[in-house]
Amino acid sequence: MHLRKPSGRRWRHDPRKAFLLAGLFLALVGGRPATAADRPHYHDIPARRWDVRDLPGSGEVPGREAERSREYDRRWRIVHDLVGDAHVSRKGQDILRGRGLGPALLDGRTLAEGDKAVDGQDTLRVLIVRVSFTTNRDSQLTTIAPDGDFDFSVPEDPGFLVIDPPPHDKAFYEAHLQGLSEYYRFQSGGRLHIEGRVLPEDPRGSYKLTDVADYGPGANGFWTLESLERLVRDMITAADQGTLADGSARLADYDDDDPFTYIIFVHAGSDWQSDINGDSPNDIPTFFVTLGEPQPLTSTDSETALAGSLRECSIIPETTNQDGFP
Repeated sequence: MHLRKPSGRRWRHDPRKAFLLAGLFLALVGGRPATAADRPHYHDIPARRWDVRDLPGSGEVPGREAERSREYDRRWRIVHDLVGDAHVSRKGQDILRGRGLGPALLDGRTLAEGDKAVDGQDTLRVLIVRVSFTTNRDSQLTTIAPDGDFDFSVPEDPGFLVIDPPPHDKAFYEAHLQGLSEYYRFQSGGRLHIEGRVLPEDPRGSYKLTDVADYGPGANGFWTLESLERLVRDMITAADQGTLADGSARLADYDDDDPFTYIIFVHAGSDWQSDINGDSPNDIPTFFVTLGEPQPLTSTDSETALAGSLRECSIIPETTNQDGFP
């Protein structure tokens, strides 16, 4: 069984794109690039090379891909303009400022040859929280299934789903976290280490919100900043209460008082930016946000026993590909 949009078309994963985890504080590894001597030695790893000309209907692919790229870019700009300055990480800016990077480089200071931001290794703790919905009463408007959950099917013939096929369970996201950690370890010359967790612990679990249609704009509308903020705050609250109930973690241990923590909410379904055909208008946009006022948490910090609050997080989808665009 494949995930399908209301029209019945299969979702097809883009074989050239890795799973995107937005905004992982590239500022932490600022400074001089790692030299060849800094980098660990790796043997050549065989890789499968993808070429759109090898795909079925390849004669039409370049034109369709150009169309997809233009529409995808247009949609990202719309979301970027909607979120505005809220898409900038204050924690990331503070780290840059403290290390003389980012805007600090515009103060007239000239970097001397051999200057670097920091020595040693930073550890970024990343928490991926899976969120789904109790139901989806308007399933014709989104790629989210009527039951509101993730895709746990096991396709007999993966086809285009050879990259990132379902089931999209806990192990699926743990594998991506491992790959993410290896990528940044290599690119930073060992100066950025990522420790990650995926919650809930249940392999097919997720923290539940009400019907997704309670948040969406309906058939003739578009997401507003207010509706997205309500969705984010409800995701934070559901995760905060859910982790306290199951004892898996304290969201306050990943909140605003630690600059080296990052929370990503992964929701069921695809995202609005990827709806190239425009036939699932209530898909949730992908975005990073800094809330104007932090969301209070019920959980307390395990070290300070103080109540937590969360201002920054990313909202990303179960999959970023749909409409059959390779």
